[in-house]
Amino acid sequence: MVNKRLVIALDNSKAISSSKFLDEVFASKAKSAGAEVFAVVATVESDSSSDIGVAICTYTEKTKADALILMRQNKSTISRFFLGSVTKYCAIHSPVPVIIVPSTA
Repeated sequence: MVNKRLVIALDNSKAISSSKFLDEVFASKAKSAGAEVFAVVATVESDSSSDIGVAICTYTEKTKADALILMRQNKSTISRFFLGSVTKYCAIHSPVPVIIVPSTA
């Protein structure tokens, strides 16, 4: 059995609905395929991309996650330059493999 951990960072107001969504959509599909899944919604008290990225990378290391799955947001080049990117930070600094899923929007 492969142990997969999904980690996502969101603000507190979205944590409960996001957790339910992860369990219903992604975790149920992985479980039906025979994988052992542990999905986590991590909340961070910061707006800084690097602070959020540090929190995600630290959590994946602490929990010995097998992989980190993140959704790429469709930000403009200027927004990414000035605001940074959590996905980019995690792709560079994550202690585990990072899977980046393109946004459908």
